[in-house]
Amino acid sequence: MAVTKHILRLRKIANDIATKVYCKRVVSRYSATERQQTLEALHRDLVQWRQSVPFPLPNLHSRVPHGCTSWYDLNFYTHLTALYRPSPLFPTLDIDKINILTETAAMAIRHANSMRLQKRLAFNWLTLLTIYNAVIALVYSVTVRPENLATSQECMRAVEDLELATELFTVLAEKFPASRTIGAMVAQIINRYRLLGTSPSA
Repeated sequence: MAVTKHILRLRKIANDIATKVYCKRVVSRYSATERQQTLEALHRDLVQWRQSVPFPLPNLHSRVPHGCTSWYDLNFYTHLTALYRPSPLFPTLDIDKINILTETAAMAIRHANSMRLQKRLAFNWLTLLTIYNAVIALVYSVTVRPENLATSQECMRAVEDLELATELFTVLAEKFPASRTIGAMVAQIINRYRLLGTSPSA
């Protein structure tokens, strides 16, 4: 029951993000101070959720996602990504929010890959959407800062995580053909980043 209650708590936070971050009618009533306070409060809720994961985890079947910490990490970073990407709450991001978005999106991809290696990743549309959203957020966070595109270190760091994403899309393509198309688009971005990262001006 502890795990079930914990998952329900995450759904409550997800609903709060949908309402307080993405509902234009609600967000339009916020002052600038209230927008920042809302962001910080939801971030704290997610941190507290991750820190209070039931321990030890129940001894579930080896393929059940909730039986490994990577599932909780994946959801933590996925929800943080949803919180920090451009939204009605913050249509334009400052440098601090961009840095957080870069890290959360990359970590979401890494933990999804970790679950794949543990054979605990669910092969469904929700997983495909989760990885797709993380990729879009990562590409945005790198591309929105022109100075990053001229820095080989930033480009190569993004390439490493995007390559993991293409592996995930390849596996998901066995069930969802659209995943192959998405993976091909990501591969083009990777090639572009590699060129920028190895250019003489980098």
